[in-house]
Amino acid sequence: MESPSVSELNFDKNKAVVSFNYAEGLYSKDKKGLFEVAGEDKLFYPATSKLKDDTIIVSSKKVNDIKYLRFAWGNNTQSNLFNKANLPASSFTTEN
Repeated sequence: MESPSVSELNFDKNKAVVSFNYAEGLYSKDKKGLFEVAGEDKLFYPATSKLKDDTIIVSSKKVNDIKYLRFAWGNNTQSNLFNKANLPASSFTTEN
C-alpha cells in the first residue's frame, strides 16, 4: 500500500472536496486543522475539514469562493492524515 495522495479535487463555491487514492481507513490522528483555503487573492486562511470515507470536505467562513487549497503546508508541519497502513498523506498545494 502507498501513502494517501490526492486523486480528485473539486471546488464548489464555499467548499473544496478532496478525494484520495490509497485512502482505505483514512483517519486523522488529531484535531489539528492542517487545511487552508484561499480565494482569487491567494490569501490563505485556516479551514475546517470533515472526513467522509476517502473524501474530505474543506471550508472556511473567511473564504466565500474557494479557488486554492493546501494541506500541511509549512516548513515543519507534519501530516496528521493517515490510511489504515499508517502511511501519512503528503502535503500539497494547488497554487501552482
